[in-house]
Amino acid sequence: MPVFHKNPEWAEQFAATDFNELIIGNKNSKKSSEKKSGLENIYEPSGFTPSEIPVLTENKYFLPEIKYIFNSDEILFGNLVHDTIATVNNKNDIDHAINKVFSKNGNQGYIKWREKLVAAVQELWLLLEERGWTNEDFEIENEIEICDEKGLIHRPDKVLIKGDVAIVIDFKTGKKEEQHKNQIKEYCRLIQSTGIKTVSAYLIYTTDKEIVSVL
Repeated sequence: MPVFHKNPEWAEQFAATDFNELIIGNKNSKKSSEKKSGLENIYEPSGFTPSEIPVLTENKYFLPEIKYIFNSDEILFGNLVHDTIATVNNKNDIDHAINKVFSKNGNQGYIKWREKLVAAVQELWLLLEERGWTNEDFEIENEIEICDEKGLIHRPDKVLIKGDVAIVIDFKTGKKEEQHKNQIKEYCRLIQSTGIKTVSAYLIYTTDKEIVSVL
């Protein structure tokens, strides 16, 4: 049976959900990475082509170990919105959550977007309020970790629980994809297997401020 976890240290590994991160080789290595046998094993983010890799010598390619190199400002801002709204439990938490997001390594350079981020998160919170999903009757679990039968960890952004009823909410950046529905359906299956009888699921697209009912 799946098991809920509260941030176990052993589960903190490479997380790439909704982030077009480029991770090459050992993330702790200080040395640049080289590929000597072509590009077949290199992860290619959307919009990326091998011709964009600077060639050092024949059949040798250099990729700097840097995050978000292929991300647009829109995607980067969407990630900040996602990280913030996923941790907010009430309207008074918004400023604290934003400060926490900007305190993370790599995010300090985007402090110029603070006012824009506040407005975006407040607008999303209003959507939650209109649906009654901020009601104090709910127990709100943010990014709770659920271990499936194979030992894999799943992290829905928000799970609202009231008795034997649960509402699963996942925030998404960018365009709609079928895999988003499949992902949240799996969250629901795992939650139901813990004994919660009624589970509904919603995707919220942060750019368009759109709510999509899945279950």
